[in-house]
Amino acid sequence: MIDVLLEFDGADQAEWFQKVLVDSAADKRLQPEEQLANLRDQIDQILDIYSDIQQQLKEGAGEREKDLKKFLEMAEKDMARLNREINQIEEKGENP
Repeated sequence: MIDVLLEFDGADQAEWFQKVLVDSAADKRLQPEEQLANLRDQIDQILDIYSDIQQQLKEGAGEREKDLKKFLEMAEKDMARLNREINQIEEKGENP
């Protein structure tokens, strides 16, 4: 994950910009509970995608099989990364 600092005139009033900041699970301004909820939402989305891909593979993906397996691997890595982030936040909460 890459954190980026972006400053520009009117950033406080730019609704699109504020949405991006709020939706980011890495946003340090979010409370740990919000970060955890965002991370869990992301995991839920990835699990839905993962399930859809597995279903496509079971039904026979033909030419797409190689790509679908690559997407499964990417989803597994993303879920592992998100779980690590959850563990880090939970550990910080136990040891402030």
